[in-house]
Amino acid sequence: NEWNLKEGRYKFGVNDIIFENETYKITLGTRYEEENSIFGIENWFQQRINENWKYRVGFYYDIEKNDIISQNYEIWRKIHCLTLDIRISKSEEDFSFYFLLMPSIFFEKENWKERLLRWK
Repeated sequence: NEWNLKEGRYKFGVNDIIFENETYKITLGTRYEEENSIFGIENWFQQRINENWKYRVGFYYDIEKNDIISQNYEIWRKIHCLTLDIRISKSEEDFSFYFLLMPSIFFEKENWKERLLRWK
């Protein structure tokens, strides 16, 4: 949540409820704008299929427009020591496609420094 301390008012907010276990992650949250009025609800569902595959789907619902205004689809695939991340986003204004290939260490809970220390 953001506050404008100079003017003494609420600026913007995000409040999420998250359920997570080893396989699933579900996020549901309201989105606020000035004067504490809720203007949207954001929902994410993520599933780890196995050690190498994971996907996530997200929707943003605008309460005033009574419509889904944004959709996001993402797939992760671990390929040896790399992780491929493909994301497709669609909103009222645009459509985007995102492609990223990076070392898998950035997605793991154990950081690279701890791993390096074990090899010394």
